[in-house]
Amino acid sequence: PAWEKLTESLPFGFFVNGSPRANRGFTFAACTARNHLMPHQKSRYKNGDGFVVEDTTSGVAFHRCRAFRNQDAGFDIKPPGVVFKNCIASVNSRNCRRWSNATLENCFSGFASTGLWSNGGIVEIKRCTFFALNNAAVQTDDHATGPVTLSDCLIGQTETIHRRTARGICVVGEDCVHDPAPGAPALRLTAPDPTWQGDSDAMNSAAYPKKGFRFEPD
Repeated sequence: PAWEKLTESLPFGFFVNGSPRANRGFTFAACTARNHLMPHQKSRYKNGDGFVVEDTTSGVAFHRCRAFRNQDAGFDIKPPGVVFKNCIASVNSRNCRRWSNATLENCFSGFASTGLWSNGGIVEIKRCTFFALNNAAVQTDDHATGPVTLSDCLIGQTETIHRRTARGICVVGEDCVHDPAPGAPALRLTAPDPTWQGDSDAMNSAAYPKKGFRFEPD
């Protein structure tokens, strides 16, 4: 508790702040943000994010980035047009928070409350896996103007695919597979484990090799 009084009020791993002059062109490659926790914060909302990018920034991409065990979001990303490829978010509260349009491809989101929280424009999710999520794979909030679209995705050990706070649409393609059972045996993931650090094929599906997240060594 004493340490928390002496450090940043909002803990984060990587932070691109807002500014009067726009920031442009940020590519995060093979970056990891882990354990940004401040459990003794007195406010009701407990902050602590892995990656934070404010909305005055443009040209943002994440390639092979990982966010583990952050108190709020793994990725809290506000600019439009952000691209996520081969990224992993696990054991955060809300693994990925999006405030505008984005594209996610070959990403894993698991062992959390919510897989992807959307409060803005169109989000396209391609060949991603959502696993062991207590609230929902996708949650849309008050200002979700565009649909969240899932294609060739796997959703396992997650009862609810879409939860809507106030507004928003989630379109789940017929090419997606949903197995809400504990362990999602129909997906036949190699070795699902919340301690996984994104360094093996543990979350690959033997049953659907062309769907969902596939581990790609660096």
